[in-house]
Amino acid sequence: MKTTGTGILVSDKCLIWTDTGLLHVNELIPGVDNLLCITHTGEIERAEITKGVSLDGPRSLVNLITENCSTVLPDETEIFLSNGSKKIKNINEDDEIELISSKQVSKIKSIINANVDDRMSLSKLEASILGYFDFKTKIPSKTIFYPKNDKEQKFLLESLHKLKDDDERYLVPPKILHSRKSVIIVSDEFRDLSKVFEIDVVPVMLRRSTYATMKAYYKAIILKHRSPKGYARIVVKKNEYSLRTFLQIMAQFEGRKVSKKIKDKHIEIKIMDDALKGLEKSYSKVLAKFVSKGPAYRLELPPGWDPIIDNFIVKKHTVPYEISS
Repeated sequence: MKTTGTGILVSDKCLIWTDTGLLHVNELIPGVDNLLCITHTGEIERAEITKGVSLDGPRSLVNLITENCSTVLPDETEIFLSNGSKKIKNINEDDEIELISSKQVSKIKSIINANVDDRMSLSKLEASILGYFDFKTKIPSKTIFYPKNDKEQKFLLESLHKLKDDDERYLVPPKILHSRKSVIIVSDEFRDLSKVFEIDVVPVMLRRSTYATMKAYYKAIILKHRSPKGYARIVVKKNEYSLRTFLQIMAQFEGRKVSKKIKDKHIEIKIMDDALKGLEKSYSKVLAKFVSKGPAYRLELPPGWDPIIDNFIVKKHTVPYEISS
């Protein structure tokens, strides 16, 4: 017997909060990852992924850019606004999207930190180093960093020596070399780790870490791009969804204001030192909306639970597909 399922349609560009991290839909593992959802009482509960993820086929996707968040979702997806809810295809500029509240943010942080054990994966120190310094990898075992000045080089050398002394992480102690312009760490383990970040600036290894480790990486990027004027200015291409979305999520979670300028081929993001206010019920104004074609994925959910996608809540609805009962 077959029946209609309730759930959501998502794209492979958006990030989904689970109790094991911040994941793309094609990274979800049934039996391991549980979706973090908002119940009808406003509490966060875990929803088990029992049916897996199914490809729905090509659909119209809406790239929605607001003051505090970005997402790419199928056009039938419904999200909450300041005055109710709408399908994303019907949202207009100047509509205000409801963000998750400060209470819900605190709960997500505590769930991730309590549920993820990253003692043998990415550390906060490694995340800080890879987030702040420019580097390249070289076969077989080298990661080459390029500090901008003597102060940065001193800090980098001190940080790498701390890693070198961490016998639990590095079975063979790394070698650390430096010249006036560069610092080299010779280590198979660290080179493999660096290569992951060289390929993907916001890799799943980072997003499956504790919130504290994700925060360390975010803070390193902000420090790297920080201006004396009191903000970090980061320019990303319009199709660089992961970095743009990750930074905006973390900015809200850390209570920082965000402003944007949308250009033809890129988006300029400013993350302010100023703190956000009134986050208990916060809304984010829509700045732009773009439509494209792409794959959509079906994700079943229990009735009455709405998942947290990027940094806002997506309304669960009846998805027009059939599942085996």
